[in-house]
Amino acid sequence: MNVNGAKVVFGVLLTGILGCLTAISPSWAGQDLRGLMDALAKGGTSRVAFVEEKHLDMLDVPLIQKGSLRFTPPDRFERVLDGSGGGRFTIDGERVLQQQGGVHRELDLGQLPAVKAFAASFGATLRGDLEMLQKYYQIQFGGSRDSWELELVPKDPQLQRFVTRIVIRGQDARVMGMEIHEVNGDWSDMRLLYE
Repeated sequence: MNVNGAKVVFGVLLTGILGCLTAISPSWAGQDLRGLMDALAKGGTSRVAFVEEKHLDMLDVPLIQKGSLRFTPPDRFERVLDGSGGGRFTIDGERVLQQQGGVHRELDLGQLPAVKAFAASFGATLRGDLEMLQKYYQIQFGGSRDSWELELVPKDPQLQRFVTRIVIRGQDARVMGMEIHEVNGDWSDMRLLYE
């Protein structure tokens, strides 16, 4: 797979996995990073709608995407886009499945080292494995229980090729949104919509 193809897979994976951080307990008792990670670890299967604005250097206006995200423990992530241009992107263990416009592609996660490192690090987040997350990112955590922010700066060279930082915003034990800043200056802002 070429670098552009890897960027597409990585971008879809990134937003899909991050959106699955909604599978957390509504009773986060702590206001520190460990308390947040413990709350994140308590989630099960989750599904949430999203609206994402992608700010691309080549476009004058943001690209708006809507859809849903689903996480099924221990390692199945799914992102479905609404509308006629919609599609489905799934990570199931070591398999990456992409469906769009009647075309189905299957990739081996092992052939995409940056995507695999990213999937491992965010799987660690969903499991509340702070040590594994620290292996891949420098972590800054701040704010209050009512409005917190988790900033992740990649340490892993494979991740550094694509992303400069990820900012996850939340309230209590719920992820409310995230920003992904890419190396080329493009960035996206995803808002999660709860029923």
